[in-house]
Order: sequence, then C-alpha cells, then structure tokens
Amino acid sequence: MKLKTITTLASYELRSSLRNRWFLLYALAFAVLAVALSSLSLTGAGMFGFAGFGRTAASLINLVLLIVPLMGLTIGAQSLAAEREKGTLAYLLAQPVSRPEVLCGKFIGLSVALLAALLLGFGLSAAIIAGQGGMVEVEQYVALVGFSLLLALATLSLGIFLSAWSRSSALAVGLALFAWLTLVFVGD
Repeated sequence: MKLKTITTLASYELRSSLRNRWFLLYALAFAVLAVALSSLSLTGAGMFGFAGFGRTAASLINLVLLIVPLMGLTIGAQSLAAEREKGTLAYLLAQPVSRPEVLCGKFIGLSVALLAALLLGFGLSAAIIAGQGGMVEVEQYVALVGFSLLLALATLSLGIFLSAWSRSSALAVGLALFAWLTLVFVGD
C-alpha cells in the first residue's frame, strides 16, 4: 500500500464529506444541541453549587448515545454503495490503486471529517462552560469526548461494512438505520 495514494483518497473523501448536506446538517445539529445542553446545565449553578464539566458531561451522554452512532453509521453507509451506484467506484478501482488503499483512504477521510465535526461541537460546549467559570471536573468531560470519538469510529466502521456488503445506497442506509435502532435499544 502506498501512503501517497491513501492520503490522496483520504483528502478527496474529506472534501467530499464536507460538501455533503447531510453531514453538515449532522454536524450543525450536534453543535447546537451540545451548546444548548451546556447552557442548560449551567443555569442552576447558583442555586445548587458548583457546576462545570462533570454536570455537562452527564447531560451530554444521552445526546452522544443517540447522535454519534447515527452520524457514523449513515455517513459510512453512504460511502461505498453510493459510489458503486454512480459507477465511480468501478472507475476508481480500474486505476492503479488496490482495494485496501481505497478502503483505508475512505475510512481515514471520513474519520477526519466525523471527528472534526464532533470536536467542533464539544469544543463549543467546553468554551461556554469555561467562559461561565465552570472549571469543575474537566476529567469527566475529556473522558466523555474520548469515548465519543471511539464510538464514532466504531460506528463509522460498521457503516462502511454495511456499505461494502449492500448493493445499493438505499439498502445500505436502511441497514444503517436498523443498526442504529438496534444500538439505541441495546445501549439503553
């Protein structure tokens, strides 16, 4: 496998995902909800004592368990199956690249885009908490962010697997939504 080929494919996939309306909608929704939950968790700080990252981390857990797997699964499910339907995957594989290079490039590009979107939401949330003086229990918040990023990578991997397994993008997205519902019920 050639590193230059993988980085070229990853940068293409990153640019492509940043132009995807669904991805941008997911990123915006996550950022807005994270900021709203951060603001709400700090509203009772004067009455109930110190508030900070620990309280916000507790309020963000449900958001993370619902939104992050949905983002990873649907973005991954659209990756290979949509290109197979358009015919661009066959054209790409006809070039002097191997299948593992294409898979690694796609995974790395989508991972960077997904992790950047999540870090944007968590970063805005952390800025609001720190701006209001809630520097209590930062470790819990950092742990939540780390585990959320791992959850995003795991569900992205599952989404790419579903995309490689299915023949159409509609089937891949349908399977991804079914997997998301299963994860939501099992994770609860």
